[in-house]
Amino acid sequence: MTFQLSRSLKVPILMYHSISDDVSPDFRRFSVSPTTFVQQMEHLSENGFTPITCAELGSWMGTAIRKRPERPVVLTFDDAFEDFYHNALPILVDRGFHATLFIPTDYVGKTGTWLHEVGEDRRPIVGWNQLEEIRSSGIECASHGDRHIPLDRALTETVRSDVTRSKIILEDRLGSEVLSFAYPHGYLNPRVKQIVQEAGFTSAYAIRYKVSSLRDDHFALPRLIVLPSPNLSQFAKLVAGRQFLFRQSSLGLRSILWHQLRRTLPHVAQSTEGAHAGIR
Repeated sequence: MTFQLSRSLKVPILMYHSISDDVSPDFRRFSVSPTTFVQQMEHLSENGFTPITCAELGSWMGTAIRKRPERPVVLTFDDAFEDFYHNALPILVDRGFHATLFIPTDYVGKTGTWLHEVGEDRRPIVGWNQLEEIRSSGIECASHGDRHIPLDRALTETVRSDVTRSKIILEDRLGSEVLSFAYPHGYLNPRVKQIVQEAGFTSAYAIRYKVSSLRDDHFALPRLIVLPSPNLSQFAKLVAGRQFLFRQSSLGLRSILWHQLRRTLPHVAQSTEGAHAGIR
């Protein structure tokens, strides 16, 4: 028997970047220690959460399905840092957890040179052999664009080339369909969303500091930043959808302010959505 999912179903979509202790001071806010990560995954397991992929969430939208987890949560990892392979993947595999890794294809097997301002331009990105192992371990390998550029300020043909190229490369190298996209730096606008949809993605992810629901725009789904604090009670509130955490509210305010600023900058053709100050 199938049923239509409630459009108000709440699904926390968590956003990680690096899982590492070895980070520069300016990059610390984008990293969660392996010890803290283990504790967070234990919390999800002990409290009945079922981690799913972005593709699985996307497949729910507007469709009738036979069953779903009682407490779904989506784990996403931006930038495909090599520390995901070493520090996060074993923990996820051990628990049978699914997750989504967003990959900037032009950087595979290289380093995150766009991070030079925070002293992390030598942080390694996973290689293709590692990605094959990651995919075979139940992790969705999804697109984070090709060159990790702010798409909202790029020319239309540049956006189309970057988005479609990333999808083609991933599908060719990994041999599986790529359905999910995360906007580099979190920047998007209606033009970019349309191009992502036309490229054949079924859902796309921004950063808006709130729990997602199936009634949200499928191509601007909000995600919650997992902060580096080892305070497990804060993490518990985050995945429970209790949005009064000061840090998340503060980040949300910064996002709104930065959103307004980018609209006034030159060469921005259309209004920016989902922008987030400082998040790479």
